[in-house]
Amino acid sequence: MLASVAYFAAIPKADIRAGKTIAAGLLFTRVFGGHKAVRGLNFLIALSSFGNLVAVFLGTSRLIPPRAGDAFNFTTDLQVYPSSIPNLLMTIDIFVVRSNHKRLGLPEPQFKAWLPVLVFSVFVKLYLIIMPWYPPAKGKYGGDVSFWYGTYIVTSIGILILCGIYYLIYIEVLPRIGRYRMRYELVTLGSGAEAHTPVKVPLNELDEWDGRHDATGANLRDFGSETEKVADETFEKTKQ
Repeated sequence: MLASVAYFAAIPKADIRAGKTIAAGLLFTRVFGGHKAVRGLNFLIALSSFGNLVAVFLGTSRLIPPRAGDAFNFTTDLQVYPSSIPNLLMTIDIFVVRSNHKRLGLPEPQFKAWLPVLVFSVFVKLYLIIMPWYPPAKGKYGGDVSFWYGTYIVTSIGILILCGIYYLIYIEVLPRIGRYRMRYELVTLGSGAEAHTPVKVPLNELDEWDGRHDATGANLRDFGSETEKVADETFEKTKQ
C-alpha cells in the first residue's frame, strides 16, 4: 500500500498513464535522476523474483496433497488438458507470424526457433489433444475416476469455449456498442523487453492511429524524423 502511495506521490498521474515503462522505473528515474538508477531497480526485481521462487519451492515441497480420489484426479486432469490446445494454437501461430513478416517486409527476428522443433512440437500437442479421447482398456468407466473418463475433456473444452465467448464480447461486441476499436500498441519495458498492450481507439481517431503505427503496433514517431515524415504522408493518404 505504501509503495502505491509512493508512486502517486512522486509521479504525476499523466506520466503514469503515458509511461512506456513500469511505474517502478518512472519512480526510480524521478527520485534518483537519470537512467542509471533503473539498473538498481532491475537488481531488486531479480532479487524479488529469486525470493519468490525460493518461497514457492519451499512452500510446495511441504504441502500435503489431498487424498487420492475422484476430486483430486479430475482436478489434475483438468489442469493438463486445456493448456494443450492454446499451446498448439500458439505454435501454429508462429508459422502465421513468419508468413506475415515476409509479406510485410519486416526484418527477421534475432531469435528464431528451428523449423523441425516447431513441427515436432505440433505433433506432440496433437498427441496430447487426441489420445485422451481413446477409452481406457477397462472401458469408459475404467479411467482414474469412477465416472466417465472423458468428463475432464468435455469440461476443458467448455471452459475454452466460455473464454472464447468472453474474448469476442470484449474485442468485438463491446467496441461496436461503445463506438471504438481495439488496437495493440508495442511498448518497451524498462528492461528492454517488448510487449503489446490493448488500446481503445475511438472511431473518429482510428484512421489517425493506424497511420501513426506500423503493423506491429510500434509508434512510427518513436523512430526518428524520417520515419515521422513517412507516417505523416501515410496518414494524409489515408485521409484522402
